[in-house]
This record gives sequence, C-alpha cells and structure tokens, in this order.
Amino acid sequence: LCREIHSLNPKPLLMIDREGGRVDRLNHLPDFRDWPTPYWQANTCTLKEVEQTYFNIAQEIKALGISVNFAPLADLYLAKSDVLKNRTYGSDPKLVCLNVLAVLKGFKKAGLIGCVKHFPGHGGVAEDSHHQLPVDNRDFKTLQTKDLLPFIAGIKQGVELVMTSHVLFPKIDPLWPATLSPFFLKKVLRKQLKFLGLIVSDDMDMKALSTLNSLPQNLAQFLKAGGDIVLKCEPCNLEHLSELMKQALMNKALSEEEFLAKIKRIQNLKQKCAPIKPLPSLKELKQFLRRTAAGEG
Repeated sequence: LCREIHSLNPKPLLMIDREGGRVDRLNHLPDFRDWPTPYWQANTCTLKEVEQTYFNIAQEIKALGISVNFAPLADLYLAKSDVLKNRTYGSDPKLVCLNVLAVLKGFKKAGLIGCVKHFPGHGGVAEDSHHQLPVDNRDFKTLQTKDLLPFIAGIKQGVELVMTSHVLFPKIDPLWPATLSPFFLKKVLRKQLKFLGLIVSDDMDMKALSTLNSLPQNLAQFLKAGGDIVLKCEPCNLEHLSELMKQALMNKALSEEEFLAKIKRIQNLKQKCAPIKPLPSLKELKQFLRRTAAGEG
C-alpha cells in the first residue's frame, strides 16, 4: 500500500501513531516489535535508552515509507485519565520534558518527523475526548507553569508538528475547545511560543467535537483558528470530504493569505519528507526488520 501511494505521489505525507505500548498502529503485524509504554520507559530507562528506542521505532516506520509519527505525548498525567494511562512520561513536567526531548532526538537522528501532542495539554482531565468533551477548569497561569512546559521544550528543539487537544478550558476560552480556539492556536502557539511548523488536529470524528457542531462547521473553525492539517480518521467518501473542505473555504473561514501560508507550510514539510521511501519489497522489509531486531542497524 505504501509503495503504491509513493508511486502515485512522489512526495506524500504518510503519518502514523506509534507511541510505544498500546497505541501502535503496527502491533498487529507479526514482523514489527512491541515496544514498551512511554510510562515504563520514563521510569526504567536512561534518556539515552529512550532516545535509542525511538530511533529504532523511527527506522521501522521509515522502512514502510512513512515520514511522520504522531509522537511523543507531551501531556502530563495529572487527572489519572484511563485514556492516557501508560501513554505519558509521568506527572513531573521536568521528567516529561526530558523524555520528550529524548524521543525527538531519536527521531531526528533517524530522519523521521515527530509531533508533540495534545496541545495545550490533555492531562488535566479524566474524561476521554473520544466519547465526550472534557472540561478543564484550570487557569492559564497553571498551564504555563505545568502543562505547556513540554510543548515549549519540543518547540525550542525544532519539532515540526503540534497536535491539538479536544479539551475545553472555560476559564481561558469559554467558547471553543483548544482544537477550535484562535486563542490557543494563534495567540499562544503561534505568537507567544513562536511555533512555525504545522498545526494538526486530533481526529475530528471524536465525539468531543462531533457532538458540538457539524463536521463542515468544525473544519471551518479549525482552519480559521489557525490549524493546518485536519485528521479525519473514520472511513468516508473522499469526494464528500473534499466538498466539505471547499465549503469551509468558500464560507470565508480564512483569507487567501492565510490559506497560502498553510499550503507553504505543508509543502515545506513534504520537501523534508521527500527522501523517505518504502523498501522495494516485502522480502527486503522483513530482512531489514530481522537485522534491526538483532541490533545490526
């Protein structure tokens, strides 16, 4: 499949979730290793070992021709959320920062693009945004001293993508969840934190958003708020989705200048990802995976 996509598009952006632990879109395939959870790594491994682990994960992903991994989680484990359990690097901002940086170093060494998520932090709520809209009643000062620190660390290290969270912070922006919030995406992420890369949404089909507004409304608001790439993870008619995106643009969700800026950011990322190609055959992929499992590089 990846080879066919590359044959049709010389510079595709193929993206995957591979955090380690249960969130791993390759763990159903017998040739790919099961990697330990981020929480276990943070409490067991040295930072050099964490960096090496994610270098290895990146190598396996690149062998498929996939160029972006939606990892690492920069969330703090504060509210003991089941959806984040074992996916985070802990509740201590300093520890999370160090592990996030180690993951990104491993990716950079391998030539893979990483993504910190879920901005500005999903760890202060116990609710699962797959099923409902979580509400975090903390103020912005609290986020600044805790949740934002790992994102700031990742941005300073040059992370290329930031994924948003479907969490409402009523004391900060009572109107919009973070994914749809101009305050969080434009004022905080772009202006205050000076993030120049791509802003990608969490899955727009999650009930945190789908129960608020229609998909066209959410698409338009995400683009208007400052987002660049929409994730829609439920199967759909692509022509229908394309039409929804056209509607969002025709409804003046953003100016031509904003639209062109988004396109330029995407094109820049595609250029960086262009060298990543899938191995020529399944046989070579399996040989490569056996060599890496044996520590042969």
